[in-house]
Amino acid sequence: MRIKNTFLALTLLLTHFLCAQQFIPVLEHENVLCHVIEVKSGMTLFSIAQKTNYSSEDIAKRNSLSNNFSLTVGQKLYLPIKRGTIKHTVIAKETLFRIASQYFVKVDSLIISNPGADLGIKIGQVLTVKNAAFRILAWDEIPQYEVVTQSKDSVLILRSFEFSDSIINYTVKGGENIYTIAKRFMVPAEKLKELNKLKSGSLKAGTILKIPLNNSNDEVEIYREIPPKLSEPFKFTTKLALTPNKNINIAVFLPFGLDTIKYPLKGMSKISTEYYMGALLAIDSLKEWGLEGEVTFYDYSSASKNLTSILASKELLNANLIISPLHKQQAEEVAKFCALHEIIDVVPVNLNSELLKQNPYVYQIPSSNALVAVEMANYLKSNNSNEQIVLIRSKNKVDLEMEESFLAQYRNISKAQSPKIIESNSNDFILFSKSEKKTRYLSFSTSKDEVIKILSKLVDRENVELYGIKDWLEFKELNLIATNGYKFNYISSSCFNYHSRPVINLHKKYRFKYNADITKMACLGYDMLSLVPKIIFISNRSNEGVMTKINFSIITNSLPMKENNAFYMIRYQDFESTIYDNEGEGN
Repeated sequence: MRIKNTFLALTLLLTHFLCAQQFIPVLEHENVLCHVIEVKSGMTLFSIAQKTNYSSEDIAKRNSLSNNFSLTVGQKLYLPIKRGTIKHTVIAKETLFRIASQYFVKVDSLIISNPGADLGIKIGQVLTVKNAAFRILAWDEIPQYEVVTQSKDSVLILRSFEFSDSIINYTVKGGENIYTIAKRFMVPAEKLKELNKLKSGSLKAGTILKIPLNNSNDEVEIYREIPPKLSEPFKFTTKLALTPNKNINIAVFLPFGLDTIKYPLKGMSKISTEYYMGALLAIDSLKEWGLEGEVTFYDYSSASKNLTSILASKELLNANLIISPLHKQQAEEVAKFCALHEIIDVVPVNLNSELLKQNPYVYQIPSSNALVAVEMANYLKSNNSNEQIVLIRSKNKVDLEMEESFLAQYRNISKAQSPKIIESNSNDFILFSKSEKKTRYLSFSTSKDEVIKILSKLVDRENVELYGIKDWLEFKELNLIATNGYKFNYISSSCFNYHSRPVINLHKKYRFKYNADITKMACLGYDMLSLVPKIIFISNRSNEGVMTKINFSIITNSLPMKENNAFYMIRYQDFESTIYDNEGEGN
């Protein structure tokens, strides 16, 4: 995998250097790892040579200094790193990652030289570090910089946690609860509650949590990020090896916002970066299928190159497949472009636009509301006369489409012995739970207040099940009260679960490549770049990715766009979504 030359300005930033001692910062200069010194007032070549153990002549030669060896305030001097084998004595709060970062070696190298180190290290333990960078201690004349090195294919920002043996201190962010944090660090929620003496799972932003880490957990929180200034910030390309006889060019639109980016990444910049990280892993997997071509990523929220200017570029006409923007308005603009130039367009958002009626080139990943309602009817059809199905009618007119689509399909496919549909409202529906029959409640409501009302009434009710929609997951109130006991079933083409086997397997690869925990957007990026090209170009029959299921079909003759009609039945319980089969057993 190679990144195109226009993207070689990426940098590897390591903040909060991980050692008790302060060292002179390091920079890759002219393909050589060097100490970097900024000349301050009073510094001379001789004094620098004394402090660094480099000769004046070597320093002058490396930095092309004049014969008089004169220095200018603000001038940067580069001193090539020397390497060798050293013995390192472990001090308090040190980890393998910190030690490896200090000497610019890999953790794997430390483990090979020190068998058993991967099981844990102790204060006072002496480690052998081979090919270690001999670091120069900083002195008062030199300001303290963050360590900066150049990288041609990656960008990392590392933020260290404060360690005490195997415990880290974590500051709770807004919207987080004990369950989301437990997933992040792969520690049982009950263990976190016990360690922090918590009575519930609700947390206030700013709360300091103690989190125990296993040896398999990450020792630092690592963000793969995109730098704010590039020579051509709107585009970069990576090679991919696909079928021998077919050269395929794929364009991916993401809202990085490279011109205005700030650290740490937030909002769409963070989402885009996570998506991109997952996509890179997918490109690695595509090589195994023998395709030949390129994948180019476009930043459509860049100030220097907006969507209009990108669509006007001639090189985009060479694309065989475009993965549209994550925003509806921009995705519709790209759909128009693809229809005009006959380019396959895979859309990650639900468009529901009139422009699609004459566009046979659109493949839409999220299914329309009407199709979801139809699939719900197919799922709930039953020959069990000892059940009843109650449709809780919404007060919102916008939900009427799903309700009517469901009723039409259910009445069309139901048999005489199938349960009749009972229609109720959000005030009276609970009366039907008193029946001896099993009651399946169904609501397509998009009203947060209405949904919370329904869920609250059904908590701890026996012999009832609630079916809803994926939109409910966006209601933060569902996660604010840890003991709410809320649970419901919904249909979707995607399901993200840290504990599913596909996510676990990809998580291992993700950690190996990035030293970071995987995210939902990273899994989505992986699925889009691994599944879609194989389905479209080589008719791959395997339609399940890490968290997404895809099966494209033409909706109607009047609407030639292809819509994803592959679904999971998913149960949301204990703040987690789990895929269920038609018998209701978890996968």
